[in-house]
Amino acid sequence: MDVGSWLATVSAIEAVRFVPVDPEITVKSVEWAGEFHKDPAERMIVATARKLAVPLVTKDEKIRAYSHVKNHLVIRKTGGHMDVLFAADAAVKEVVPGVVLRHRSAGVLTWVLLHRIESEVLAEVAATGKHSTRMLNMLRVPAALDYPKDDRPASFEGHDFVPVVFGAIIDAWRRVN
Repeated sequence: MDVGSWLATVSAIEAVRFVPVDPEITVKSVEWAGEFHKDPAERMIVATARKLAVPLVTKDEKIRAYSHVKNHLVIRKTGGHMDVLFAADAAVKEVVPGVVLRHRSAGVLTWVLLHRIESEVLAEVAATGKHSTRMLNMLRVPAALDYPKDDRPASFEGHDFVPVVFGAIIDAWRRVN
């Protein structure tokens, strides 16, 4: 598959976000303890995942072996495919509309309700037993993003990143409206 086709395929997946490399990521990509990867692109990928506090899916042996990359950051189950992640993403999207319908009478999608719906969606998908907790956690809102958990209406204006489950919930909420 050529690069253009691959980028088109990957960018169609809600679980994947392209993040611009900013000065902070650039600096972090060269500040590693001990011996790390010599490939600057791989260093930037790891620095970006660290900055966003999101899991990193890789089969790169140097990244997986580097002791300063926390184990929870690297998802080790790869088989040359991201089928497991895609399947979890599809399962989430299948469950979201039903969960949103149960809460639609609330009228306004608030931050606290958004978090509650996310928890219910992931619990329903987990209950099927088809997806690992670790894989589902990749779709969960990273705690480092520190989204509000109050009764204000949920809004992502000004945010560069909308977590996968939140995005699916917001889309379903709009469709039900």
